Amino acid sequence: MLFPSALANTFSSLWSQDGDIVPTSSTSSIRQKEAFITCIRKRRHLLVAAAIFVIVSSLYKLRKRISQKQRRTEKVKLISGTLPCVGHLLELYNEPDTLINRGKHEAGPIFCIKVGNMDVYVLTGSLIQEMLHSPRRFNGYAGFQIIMPIERALKISYEHKFKISPPNPRDKDPVGYTVRENFKPYNLGVFSTRIQQGLDHALDDLQELDLKPREKKIINLKDTVSWIVSQVSCLCLAGTHVGFNKELVYTMTRLAPKISKAALILSFFPNWIAERIIRRCISLEKELDVIMDLLVPELEKMQQTGGYNQQHEQSFISMALNIPPKSNGESRTPKEIAIAFTKVALGSIDTTRDIVIFILYELAYNPALVQELRTEIKKLDERTPEKVNDIRLLDSILREVLRFKAISLTLLHKTTQDVTLAPSTSSSSYEKKIIPRNSLVIAAINDAHTDPTVMTETSSSHRMTSIDSNGFTYTPLQLNQFDPYRYMHTTDDNNKWESTSIGPELLTFGLSAHACPGRYFAAFQVKYIVAELIMRYNISSTINSDKRPKDRQFLGLTRTPPDIPLVFERFN
Repeated sequence: MLFPSALANTFSSLWSQDGDIVPTSSTSSIRQKEAFITCIRKRRHLLVAAAIFVIVSSLYKLRKRISQKQRRTEKVKLISGTLPCVGHLLELYNEPDTLINRGKHEAGPIFCIKVGNMDVYVLTGSLIQEMLHSPRRFNGYAGFQIIMPIERALKISYEHKFKISPPNPRDKDPVGYTVRENFKPYNLGVFSTRIQQGLDHALDDLQELDLKPREKKIINLKDTVSWIVSQVSCLCLAGTHVGFNKELVYTMTRLAPKISKAALILSFFPNWIAERIIRRCISLEKELDVIMDLLVPELEKMQQTGGYNQQHEQSFISMALNIPPKSNGESRTPKEIAIAFTKVALGSIDTTRDIVIFILYELAYNPALVQELRTEIKKLDERTPEKVNDIRLLDSILREVLRFKAISLTLLHKTTQDVTLAPSTSSSSYEKKIIPRNSLVIAAINDAHTDPTVMTETSSSHRMTSIDSNGFTYTPLQLNQFDPYRYMHTTDDNNKWESTSIGPELLTFGLSAHACPGRYFAAFQVKYIVAELIMRYNISSTINSDKRPKDRQFLGLTRTPPDIPLVFERFN
């Protein structure tokens, strides 16, 4: 409190000067007042000067504090290396992880890069968690649509046949709400039989896997696993009445690649050019026609009998009939639910396929691990998705794939307001950074998954239990290495280290209320498909090398397994 204390000191010094106005008990009140007035008049110039000094010093301090605060809150730094028109695209294309490390070195845990002429803000470390826990400041749906405008791609391809309205934030999302409410761990048993039927049916359809005992064949995993996952997903999501339809299964294998290409064209070209390219070259009309022709009649039959009930097989489309009406009171039409099926298939089939292939590649280069896994599977009295799902080693492999094979830059969000972030660092003087409203923000989760300061529990050995009676304790490998046993021998509190358990040390599925609701179903499928394939086939590399080939990345926004075939050998 500068002003009151300074003023008090000034009056005290004035009052005590010369001793001519110090009041005593013998001085009358009138004389005291007169003396005080006389003193003020004599020294009024000193009072004015003191007041001016106090005011000026107070204003100076206030201005200093404001300027310090302004200096400590700055814009996010744009890192070096931008090129005209392309920004950091070339470096993103060649070495996205190197770019992220350089950005952290130059600017700290938050930095800005250029994608073309667009500013993209990259978050690392604990800032990713802050973004995912702040849905009011960071909008995930809007951010994803900037780079992958799927809604626009669907609309351009099919608006002449069916009006696809943009999602209303006041309505329940037919995809997210249906999956979140019905695809929980204890609900997945309803899909068990169909997952088994789907896998058997897909293997019967795939001539390349129709092998005699000890016969070998080189298999392109992308096409083969795409068909398997699509067949299994169609049975679970659309039901057995239409799920065995080969045209539908084939359509689902083609839909995601086509719609991704269309969305990228919309992102990098002006609208008037992009729309012409999509309509003439990569229109989704044929795929959407197949979905509409097969699903809409099925949905209309369900609707006529009052929606989902015990007479209907449980599937995504039957469950979607029961979601709450729109905010205007209208129920969703069969065509709207069919479009929702397109989106749920789009978000699940390719992702599930890539996870299966990642695991198969790791097993192909680790025969000893395959033998351990087979030993665990043989202990089961029967191979069902529920029982395979509980194998701890298989779950550890899956979680490690989700950690180690995370995309370099993902979880796109758009800021809904100016956002100030203050990373926690060892330096208390770290300056706050401001991300402007309507900016694209992206998370470097692969960097976070290999950072010991973030992965404090995963990278430590204190939580490991003894493996055998000799007291041998397993110590995990470094975070920059793939370790299939990393979560095998953990002290698991409340299933904390399961492959579907979200948390600060597994960001692949997101966090908070916006975490992927379909992760339980995806893991359920992945484990069973992998278990069945390794129990039927020996899978090995076509390359005479123990070194696993590198994964493929595109601009750091996607990560897919190597496009190198593997050898399948039927052994039973």
